[in-house]
Amino acid sequence: MSVAILPTNFLRRQAKMFGSLRPSDFFGMRVLVMGLGLHGGGLSVARWFLANGATVLVTDLKTRAQLQASISRLQKTRRLSFALGGHRHADFRWADVVVQNPGVPRESPYLAIARRAKAVIENEATLFFKLVGRERIVGVTGTRGKSTTAALAAAVLKTMYPKTILAGNIATVPMFAVVDRVLRSRAPVVLELSSWHLENLGEQHVSPHVAVVTNVMPDHLNRYRSIVAYAAAKRQIVAHQGEGDLAVLNWDNPWTKKFAASCRGTVVAYSATRQRKVPTAYADRALYWFDGHRRTRVASFGDWQIPGAHNLSNILAAIAVGELFGVPHGVIRKALRSFSGLPYREQVVAQANRVRYVNDTTATTPEATTAALRTFGTGLGKNERRIVLVAGGSDKGLPQESFAALAKAIRKYCKAVVLFCGRGSERIISELERGMAVRPVVSNLQTMAQAVTAAKSFAQPGDTVLLSPACASFGLFVHEFDRGDQFNRCIKKV
Repeated sequence: MSVAILPTNFLRRQAKMFGSLRPSDFFGMRVLVMGLGLHGGGLSVARWFLANGATVLVTDLKTRAQLQASISRLQKTRRLSFALGGHRHADFRWADVVVQNPGVPRESPYLAIARRAKAVIENEATLFFKLVGRERIVGVTGTRGKSTTAALAAAVLKTMYPKTILAGNIATVPMFAVVDRVLRSRAPVVLELSSWHLENLGEQHVSPHVAVVTNVMPDHLNRYRSIVAYAAAKRQIVAHQGEGDLAVLNWDNPWTKKFAASCRGTVVAYSATRQRKVPTAYADRALYWFDGHRRTRVASFGDWQIPGAHNLSNILAAIAVGELFGVPHGVIRKALRSFSGLPYREQVVAQANRVRYVNDTTATTPEATTAALRTFGTGLGKNERRIVLVAGGSDKGLPQESFAALAKAIRKYCKAVVLFCGRGSERIISELERGMAVRPVVSNLQTMAQAVTAAKSFAQPGDTVLLSPACASFGLFVHEFDRGDQFNRCIKKV
Protein backbone atom coordinates (compact mmCIF):
# COMPACT_ATOMS: atom_id res chain seq x y z
CA MET A 1 0.00 0.00 0.00
CA SER A 2 1.45 3.40 -0.93
CA VAL A 3 1.44 6.24 1.58
CA ALA A 4 0.54 9.69 0.34
CA ILE A 5 2.97 12.29 1.64
CA LEU A 6 1.39 15.64 2.40
CA PRO A 7 2.77 18.48 0.28
CA THR A 8 5.40 20.53 2.07
CA ASN A 9 3.29 23.68 1.77
CA PHE A 10 0.66 22.07 4.02
CA LEU A 11 2.49 23.14 7.18
CA ARG A 12 3.16 26.52 5.66
CA ARG A 13 -0.58 27.05 5.23
CA GLN A 14 -0.97 26.34 8.95
CA ALA A 15 1.38 29.17 9.98
CA LYS A 16 -1.50 31.39 11.09
CA MET A 17 -3.83 28.56 12.03
CA PHE A 18 -2.37 27.59 15.37
CA GLY A 19 -4.15 24.63 16.88
CA SER A 20 -5.22 23.29 13.48
CA LEU A 21 -2.59 20.56 13.11
CA ARG A 22 -3.17 16.98 14.19
CA PRO A 23 -0.54 14.37 15.01
CA SER A 24 -1.74 12.23 12.08
CA ASP A 25 -0.85 15.06 9.68
CA PHE A 26 2.82 14.07 10.00
CA PHE A 27 2.32 10.44 8.94
CA GLY A 28 4.77 9.66 6.13
CA MET A 29 6.61 13.00 6.30
CA ARG A 30 10.39 13.28 6.15
CA VAL A 31 11.47 15.02 9.37
CA LEU A 32 15.01 16.17 10.05
CA VAL A 33 15.70 16.76 13.76
CA MET A 34 18.59 19.22 13.80
CA GLY A 35 20.22 18.86 17.20
CA LEU A 36 19.41 15.85 19.38
CA GLY A 37 21.24 17.30 22.36
CA LEU A 38 21.36 16.02 25.92
CA HIS A 39 18.65 18.11 27.61
CA GLY A 40 15.80 15.88 26.37
CA GLY A 41 14.07 18.31 24.01
CA GLY A 42 15.42 16.84 20.77
CA LEU A 43 14.92 13.33 22.11
CA SER A 44 11.24 14.01 22.88
CA VAL A 45 10.68 15.54 19.44
CA ALA A 46 12.26 12.56 17.65
CA ARG A 47 10.24 10.09 19.72
CA TRP A 48 7.00 11.94 19.04
CA PHE A 49 7.47 12.06 15.26
CA LEU A 50 8.38 8.38 15.14
CA ALA A 51 5.29 7.50 17.17
CA ASN A 52 3.17 9.41 14.65
CA GLY A 53 4.50 7.68 11.55
CA ALA A 54 7.15 10.09 10.28
CA THR A 55 10.52 9.09 8.85
CA VAL A 56 13.09 10.75 11.11
CA LEU A 57 16.72 11.62 10.44
CA VAL A 58 18.65 13.01 13.41
CA THR A 59 21.66 15.21 12.67
CA ASP A 60 24.00 16.71 15.26
CA LEU A 61 27.51 18.16 15.42
CA LYS A 62 28.20 15.92 18.40
CA THR A 63 29.39 12.36 17.84
CA ARG A 64 27.50 9.18 18.58
CA ALA A 65 29.67 8.63 21.66
CA GLN A 66 28.84 12.11 22.99
CA LEU A 67 25.11 11.59 22.39
CA GLN A 68 24.89 7.99 23.52
CA ALA A 69 22.80 8.88 26.59
CA SER A 70 20.08 10.25 24.30
CA ILE A 71 20.46 7.74 21.47
CA SER A 72 20.06 4.80 23.85
CA ARG A 73 16.57 6.10 24.73
CA LEU A 74 15.35 6.00 21.12
CA GLN A 75 13.71 2.79 19.98
CA LYS A 76 15.35 1.22 16.93
CA THR A 77 13.24 1.33 13.78
CA ARG A 78 13.86 1.45 10.03
CA ARG A 79 12.24 4.90 10.02
CA LEU A 80 15.03 6.32 12.20
CA SER A 81 18.56 7.13 11.02
CA PHE A 82 21.45 9.33 12.15
CA ALA A 83 24.00 11.71 10.66
CA LEU A 84 26.28 12.58 13.58
CA GLY A 85 29.56 14.39 14.03
CA GLY A 86 28.56 16.98 11.42
CA HIS A 87 25.76 18.00 9.05
CA ARG A 88 25.31 16.99 5.39
CA HIS A 89 23.85 19.36 2.77
CA ALA A 90 21.81 16.58 1.17
CA ASP A 91 19.89 15.91 4.39
CA PHE A 92 18.54 19.46 4.43
CA ARG A 93 17.40 19.13 0.82
CA TRP A 94 15.75 15.78 1.68
CA ALA A 95 13.55 17.02 4.52
CA ASP A 96 9.92 18.11 4.39
CA VAL A 97 10.24 19.51 7.91
CA VAL A 98 13.37 20.61 9.79
CA VAL A 99 12.98 20.82 13.57
CA GLN A 100 15.59 23.31 14.76
CA ASN A 101 17.08 22.74 18.19
CA PRO A 102 17.09 25.96 20.28
CA GLY A 103 20.88 25.90 20.27
CA VAL A 104 21.03 26.23 16.48
CA PRO A 105 21.25 29.86 15.30
CA ARG A 106 18.68 30.88 12.70
CA GLU A 107 21.54 32.18 10.52
CA SER A 108 22.84 28.60 10.08
CA PRO A 109 23.81 27.96 6.44
CA TYR A 110 22.20 24.53 6.71
CA LEU A 111 18.84 26.09 7.51
CA ALA A 112 19.34 28.31 4.46
CA ILE A 113 19.74 25.15 2.35
CA ALA A 114 16.51 23.77 3.81
CA ARG A 115 14.64 26.99 3.04
CA ARG A 116 15.84 26.96 -0.57
CA ALA A 117 14.61 23.37 -0.83
CA LYS A 118 11.17 24.55 0.39
CA ALA A 119 11.36 22.67 3.68
CA VAL A 120 9.39 24.05 6.61
CA ILE A 121 11.56 25.22 9.54
CA GLU A 122 10.04 24.61 12.96
CA ASN A 123 11.16 24.32 16.54
CA GLU A 124 9.45 22.52 19.40
CA ALA A 125 7.59 25.69 20.41
CA THR A 126 6.10 26.48 16.98
CA LEU A 127 5.01 22.87 16.56
CA PHE A 128 3.51 22.84 20.04
CA PHE A 129 1.49 25.98 19.33
CA LYS A 130 0.27 24.54 16.01
CA LEU A 131 -0.90 21.35 17.68
CA VAL A 132 -2.33 22.81 20.88
CA GLY A 133 -3.39 26.34 19.92
CA ARG A 134 -2.38 29.56 21.63
CA GLU A 135 -5.58 30.26 23.56
CA ARG A 136 -4.79 28.30 26.73
CA ILE A 137 -1.04 28.84 26.76
CA VAL A 138 0.62 30.99 29.42
CA GLY A 139 4.07 31.76 28.02
CA VAL A 140 6.81 32.85 30.43
CA THR A 141 10.15 34.32 29.40
CA GLY A 142 12.88 36.54 30.84
CA THR A 143 16.60 36.56 31.48
CA ARG A 144 16.22 35.65 35.12
CA GLY A 145 13.41 34.07 37.09
CA LYS A 146 11.44 32.52 34.24
CA SER A 147 11.74 28.93 35.52
CA THR A 148 10.67 29.86 39.05
CA THR A 149 7.88 32.11 37.78
CA ALA A 150 6.58 29.46 35.38
CA ALA A 151 6.66 26.74 38.04
CA LEU A 152 4.97 28.94 40.65
CA ALA A 153 2.32 30.15 38.18
CA ALA A 154 1.57 26.51 37.32
CA ALA A 155 1.35 25.66 41.04
CA VAL A 156 -1.13 28.51 41.56
CA LEU A 157 -3.25 27.42 38.58
CA LYS A 158 -3.21 23.77 39.65
CA THR A 159 -5.04 24.65 42.85
CA MET A 160 -8.06 25.56 40.70
CA TYR A 161 -7.29 23.67 37.48
CA PRO A 162 -5.68 20.40 38.67
CA LYS A 163 -4.70 19.26 35.17
CA THR A 164 -2.57 22.35 34.48
CA ILE A 165 0.63 21.31 32.72
CA LEU A 166 4.08 22.90 33.05
CA ALA A 167 6.67 22.41 30.30
CA GLY A 168 9.19 24.12 28.06
CA ASN A 169 12.70 25.31 28.76
CA ILE A 170 12.55 23.72 32.22
CA ALA A 171 15.13 20.93 32.06
CA THR A 172 12.97 18.01 33.13
CA VAL A 173 9.82 18.76 31.10
CA PRO A 174 10.38 19.13 27.34
CA MET A 175 7.28 20.27 25.44
CA PHE A 176 7.00 17.11 23.38
CA ALA A 177 7.18 14.93 26.47
CA VAL A 178 3.72 16.26 27.42
CA VAL A 179 2.10 17.32 24.13
CA ASP A 180 -0.12 14.23 23.86
CA ARG A 181 -1.33 14.72 27.43
CA VAL A 182 -2.05 18.37 26.64
CA LEU A 183 -4.07 17.36 23.57
CA ARG A 184 -6.28 15.14 25.74
CA SER A 185 -7.04 18.02 28.11
CA ARG A 186 -8.46 21.53 28.03
CA ALA A 187 -6.57 22.73 31.10
CA PRO A 188 -4.13 25.69 31.04
CA VAL A 189 -0.57 25.09 29.84
CA VAL A 190 2.35 27.06 31.29
CA LEU A 191 5.35 27.13 28.94
CA GLU A 192 8.77 28.49 29.78
CA LEU A 193 10.03 29.98 26.50
CA SER A 194 13.62 30.89 25.67
CA SER A 195 14.64 33.69 23.32
CA TRP A 196 15.44 30.99 20.76
CA HIS A 197 11.91 29.55 20.96
CA LEU A 198 10.56 33.06 20.56
CA GLU A 199 12.64 33.82 17.46
CA ASN A 200 10.79 31.12 15.54
CA LEU A 201 7.42 32.01 17.03
CA GLY A 202 8.01 35.60 15.99
CA GLU A 203 8.82 34.57 12.42
CA GLN A 204 5.46 32.80 12.34
CA HIS A 205 3.67 35.79 13.90
CA VAL A 206 2.32 34.11 17.01
CA SER A 207 2.40 34.95 20.70
CA PRO A 208 0.64 33.16 23.58
CA HIS A 209 -2.73 34.35 24.86
CA VAL A 210 -1.12 35.19 28.23
CA ALA A 211 2.51 36.35 28.08
CA VAL A 212 4.71 36.91 31.15
CA VAL A 213 8.08 38.68 30.92
CA THR A 214 10.12 38.66 34.12
CA ASN A 215 12.96 40.94 32.97
CA VAL A 216 15.54 41.53 30.23
CA MET A 217 19.21 41.77 31.20
CA PRO A 218 22.46 41.24 29.26
CA ASP A 219 22.77 37.57 28.32
CA HIS A 220 23.69 35.33 25.37
CA LEU A 221 25.72 38.12 23.78
CA ASN A 222 27.91 35.42 22.26
CA ARG A 223 24.90 34.69 20.05
CA TYR A 224 23.14 38.06 19.75
CA ARG A 225 24.99 41.06 18.33
CA SER A 226 23.70 43.36 21.11
CA ILE A 227 21.29 43.50 24.01
CA VAL A 228 18.91 45.32 21.65
CA ALA A 229 18.81 42.24 19.41
CA TYR A 230 18.40 39.97 22.44
CA ALA A 231 15.54 42.12 23.77
CA ALA A 232 13.90 42.06 20.34
CA ALA A 233 13.83 38.26 20.51
CA LYS A 234 12.27 38.37 23.98
CA ARG A 235 9.67 40.90 22.80
CA GLN A 236 8.22 38.36 20.37
CA ILE A 237 6.26 36.89 23.28
CA VAL A 238 3.98 39.96 23.18
CA ALA A 239 4.64 41.28 19.66
CA HIS A 240 1.86 39.30 17.99
CA GLN A 241 -0.82 39.49 20.66
CA GLY A 242 -4.11 41.11 19.81
CA GLU A 243 -7.11 42.56 21.60
CA GLY A 244 -8.23 40.24 24.34
CA ASP A 245 -4.72 38.95 25.02
CA LEU A 246 -2.85 39.67 28.25
CA ALA A 247 0.74 40.77 28.85
CA VAL A 248 2.09 40.47 32.42
CA LEU A 249 5.12 42.76 32.56
CA ASN A 250 7.69 43.66 35.21
CA TRP A 251 7.34 47.42 35.75
CA ASP A 252 10.70 47.56 37.53
CA ASN A 253 12.69 46.53 34.45
CA PRO A 254 13.22 49.20 31.78
CA TRP A 255 13.15 46.76 28.88
CA THR A 256 9.94 44.99 29.86
CA LYS A 257 8.31 48.33 30.63
CA LYS A 258 9.17 49.43 27.05
CA PHE A 259 7.39 46.36 25.69
CA ALA A 260 4.10 47.79 26.98
CA ALA A 261 4.12 50.58 24.39
CA SER A 262 3.64 48.13 21.52
CA CYS A 263 1.23 45.72 23.25
CA ARG A 264 -2.16 45.47 21.55
CA GLY A 265 -3.66 43.46 24.36
CA THR A 266 -4.17 44.36 28.02
CA VAL A 267 -1.01 45.09 30.02
CA VAL A 268 -0.96 43.80 33.60
CA ALA A 269 2.01 45.34 35.38
CA TYR A 270 3.69 44.17 38.58
CA SER A 271 6.29 45.83 40.78
CA ALA A 272 8.38 44.90 43.80
CA THR A 273 9.35 48.53 44.42
CA ARG A 274 6.21 49.61 46.26
CA GLN A 275 4.40 51.16 43.31
CA ARG A 276 0.83 51.33 44.54
CA LYS A 277 -1.03 51.81 41.26
CA VAL A 278 0.22 48.82 39.31
CA PRO A 279 -2.09 45.77 39.36
CA THR A 280 0.27 43.56 41.39
CA ALA A 281 2.68 45.16 43.84
CA TYR A 282 4.70 44.69 47.02
CA ALA A 283 4.30 47.20 49.82
CA ASP A 284 4.31 47.22 53.60
CA ARG A 285 5.65 43.64 53.79
CA ALA A 286 2.67 42.34 51.83
CA LEU A 287 1.61 41.57 48.24
CA TYR A 288 -1.38 43.38 46.80
CA TRP A 289 -3.69 43.17 43.79
CA PHE A 290 -5.08 46.44 42.42
CA ASP A 291 -8.03 46.04 40.02
CA GLY A 292 -8.14 49.70 39.02
CA HIS A 293 -10.52 50.64 41.82
CA ARG A 294 -9.57 48.82 44.98
CA ARG A 295 -6.32 47.48 46.41
CA THR A 296 -6.60 44.06 48.09
CA ARG A 297 -3.99 42.26 50.14
CA VAL A 298 -3.25 38.83 48.63
CA ALA A 299 -0.46 37.58 50.89
CA SER A 300 1.66 38.76 53.79
CA PHE A 301 5.36 38.36 54.49
CA GLY A 302 5.79 34.77 55.67
CA ASP A 303 3.21 33.36 53.26
CA TRP A 304 5.95 32.27 50.86
CA GLN A 305 9.01 30.03 51.29
CA ILE A 306 11.42 31.00 48.51
CA PRO A 307 14.02 33.48 49.78
CA GLY A 308 15.57 36.55 48.19
CA ALA A 309 14.36 40.00 47.18
CA HIS A 310 14.53 39.00 43.51
CA ASN A 311 11.97 36.26 44.12
CA LEU A 312 9.39 38.88 45.13
CA SER A 313 9.08 39.77 41.45
CA ASN A 314 8.62 36.13 40.50
CA ILE A 315 5.92 35.71 43.13
CA LEU A 316 4.10 38.86 42.00
CA ALA A 317 4.09 37.65 38.38
CA ALA A 318 2.62 34.30 39.45
CA ILE A 319 -0.03 36.08 41.53
CA ALA A 320 -0.98 38.15 38.48
CA VAL A 321 -1.48 34.96 36.45
CA GLY A 322 -3.62 33.51 39.21
CA GLU A 323 -5.75 36.65 39.37
CA LEU A 324 -6.30 36.62 35.60
CA PHE A 325 -7.54 33.03 35.83
CA GLY A 326 -9.85 33.82 38.73
CA VAL A 327 -7.97 31.94 41.45
CA PRO A 328 -9.22 33.13 44.89
CA HIS A 329 -6.71 34.86 47.16
CA GLY A 330 -6.87 32.17 49.82
CA VAL A 331 -6.06 29.53 47.24
CA ILE A 332 -3.13 31.60 45.92
CA ARG A 333 -1.75 31.85 49.47
CA LYS A 334 -1.99 28.08 49.83
CA ALA A 335 0.06 27.61 46.66
CA LEU A 336 2.68 30.12 47.80
CA ARG A 337 3.10 28.39 51.15
CA SER A 338 3.61 24.98 49.55
CA PHE A 339 6.07 26.07 46.85
CA SER A 340 9.63 25.52 48.06
CA GLY A 341 11.48 26.39 44.84
CA LEU A 342 13.12 24.47 42.02
CA PRO A 343 16.23 22.31 41.93
CA TYR A 344 19.45 24.02 40.85
CA ARG A 345 18.17 27.49 41.83
CA GLU A 346 19.50 28.66 45.20
CA GLN A 347 18.80 25.12 46.41
CA VAL A 348 20.23 24.11 49.78
CA VAL A 349 21.45 20.58 49.05
CA ALA A 350 23.30 19.71 52.27
CA GLN A 351 24.37 20.78 55.75
CA ALA A 352 27.62 19.25 56.95
CA ASN A 353 29.62 20.29 60.02
CA ARG A 354 27.38 23.39 60.23
CA VAL A 355 28.39 24.40 56.70
CA ARG A 356 25.54 24.99 54.27
CA TYR A 357 26.00 23.88 50.63
CA VAL A 358 23.87 25.65 48.01
CA ASN A 359 23.39 24.64 44.36
CA ASP A 360 22.62 27.63 42.13
CA THR A 361 24.08 26.26 38.91
CA THR A 362 21.46 27.94 36.69
CA ALA A 363 22.93 31.34 37.64
CA THR A 364 24.74 31.79 34.33
CA THR A 365 24.99 35.61 34.41
CA PRO A 366 26.75 37.95 36.85
CA GLU A 367 23.38 39.50 37.78
CA ALA A 368 22.01 36.11 38.84
CA THR A 369 25.04 35.39 41.02
CA THR A 370 24.84 38.86 42.55
CA ALA A 371 21.23 38.15 43.52
CA ALA A 372 22.26 34.85 45.13
CA LEU A 373 25.03 36.53 47.10
CA ARG A 374 22.50 39.04 48.44
CA THR A 375 20.10 36.24 49.37
CA PHE A 376 22.64 34.30 51.42
CA GLY A 377 24.76 37.25 52.58
CA THR A 378 22.11 39.70 53.75
CA GLY A 379 21.56 39.80 57.50
CA LEU A 380 25.17 39.28 58.51
CA GLY A 381 27.25 41.86 60.31
CA LYS A 382 28.76 44.73 58.32
CA ASN A 383 32.17 43.10 57.91
CA GLU A 384 31.07 39.51 58.35
CA ARG A 385 31.77 37.59 55.14
CA ARG A 386 30.56 33.99 55.37
CA ILE A 387 30.21 32.84 51.73
CA VAL A 388 32.69 30.70 49.80
CA LEU A 389 31.74 31.25 46.18
CA VAL A 390 32.31 28.62 43.47
CA ALA A 391 32.01 30.36 40.10
CA GLY A 392 33.49 30.99 36.67
CA GLY A 393 33.51 29.53 33.18
CA SER A 394 32.62 31.02 29.79
CA ASP A 395 31.55 34.66 29.72
CA LYS A 396 29.00 34.59 26.83
CA GLY A 397 30.25 37.98 25.66
CA LEU A 398 28.53 39.82 28.52
CA PRO A 399 29.41 43.47 29.26
CA GLN A 400 32.22 44.28 31.65
CA GLU A 401 29.97 46.38 33.89
CA SER A 402 28.08 43.20 34.80
CA PHE A 403 31.31 41.66 36.10
CA ALA A 404 32.19 44.90 37.89
CA ALA A 405 28.89 44.79 39.81
CA LEU A 406 29.49 41.12 40.64
CA ALA A 407 32.98 41.91 41.98
CA LYS A 408 31.48 44.55 44.25
CA ALA A 409 29.05 41.98 45.67
CA ILE A 410 31.85 39.42 46.07
CA ARG A 411 33.90 41.91 48.10
CA LYS A 412 30.89 42.57 50.30
CA TYR A 413 29.76 39.00 50.98
CA CYS A 414 32.56 36.49 50.22
CA LYS A 415 35.43 35.26 52.36
CA ALA A 416 36.92 33.20 49.51
CA VAL A 417 36.37 32.62 45.80
CA VAL A 418 36.97 29.40 43.86
CA LEU A 419 36.97 29.76 40.06
CA PHE A 420 36.88 27.32 37.17
CA CYS A 421 39.03 28.09 34.16
CA GLY A 422 37.54 30.26 31.44
CA ARG A 423 37.28 33.76 30.06
CA GLY A 424 34.51 34.64 32.52
CA SER A 425 36.77 33.74 35.44
CA GLU A 426 39.52 35.95 34.05
CA ARG A 427 37.10 38.87 33.89
CA ILE A 428 35.96 38.28 37.49
CA ILE A 429 39.59 38.28 38.65
CA SER A 430 40.41 41.46 36.73
CA GLU A 431 37.52 43.26 38.43
CA LEU A 432 38.43 41.94 41.87
CA GLU A 433 41.96 43.28 41.39
CA ARG A 434 40.61 46.79 40.83
CA GLY A 435 39.32 47.16 44.37
CA MET A 436 39.69 45.77 47.85
CA ALA A 437 41.29 42.33 47.63
CA VAL A 438 39.35 39.16 48.40
CA ARG A 439 41.68 36.47 49.69
CA PRO A 440 42.02 33.69 49.01
CA VAL A 441 41.10 33.37 45.32
CA VAL A 442 41.75 29.97 43.76
CA SER A 443 41.44 29.96 39.97
CA ASN A 444 41.87 27.94 36.79
CA LEU A 445 40.32 24.77 38.21
CA GLN A 446 39.38 22.06 35.73
CA THR A 447 36.97 19.83 37.65
CA MET A 448 34.14 20.07 40.14
CA ALA A 449 36.00 17.80 42.55
CA GLN A 450 38.88 20.27 42.66
CA ALA A 451 36.47 23.15 43.22
CA VAL A 452 34.55 21.48 46.04
CA THR A 453 37.75 20.36 47.76
CA ALA A 454 39.09 23.91 47.64
CA ALA A 455 35.81 25.44 48.84
CA LYS A 456 35.55 22.95 51.71
CA SER A 457 39.05 23.86 52.89
CA PHE A 458 37.98 27.49 53.39
CA ALA A 459 34.56 26.86 54.94
CA GLN A 460 34.08 27.03 58.69
CA PRO A 461 30.97 26.39 60.82
CA GLY A 462 28.32 28.96 59.98
CA ASP A 463 29.59 29.48 56.41
CA THR A 464 27.84 28.85 53.09
CA VAL A 465 29.50 27.19 50.10
CA LEU A 466 27.62 28.61 47.12
CA LEU A 467 27.85 27.23 43.60
CA SER A 468 26.61 30.21 41.57
CA PRO A 469 28.83 30.38 38.48
CA ALA A 470 27.83 33.70 36.82
CA CYS A 471 29.05 32.04 33.63
CA ALA A 472 28.18 29.32 31.13
CA SER A 473 29.45 25.77 31.47
CA PHE A 474 30.90 25.51 27.93
CA GLY A 475 34.00 23.34 27.72
CA LEU A 476 33.98 21.98 31.28
CA PHE A 477 30.54 20.39 31.70
CA VAL A 478 27.89 18.96 29.38
CA HIS A 479 25.53 21.75 30.44
CA GLU A 480 24.62 23.70 33.57
CA PHE A 481 22.55 20.83 34.97
CA ASP A 482 25.48 18.44 34.60
CA ARG A 483 27.53 21.04 36.49
CA GLY A 484 24.91 21.06 39.26
CA ASP A 485 24.68 17.26 39.37
CA GLN A 486 28.45 16.99 39.70
CA PHE A 487 28.36 19.49 42.57
CA ASN A 488 25.69 17.43 44.35
CA ARG A 489 27.68 14.23 43.92
CA CYS A 490 30.83 15.84 45.28
CA ILE A 491 28.95 17.24 48.28
CA LYS A 492 27.63 13.79 49.13
CA LYS A 493 31.25 12.72 49.65
CA VAL A 494 31.88 15.54 52.14
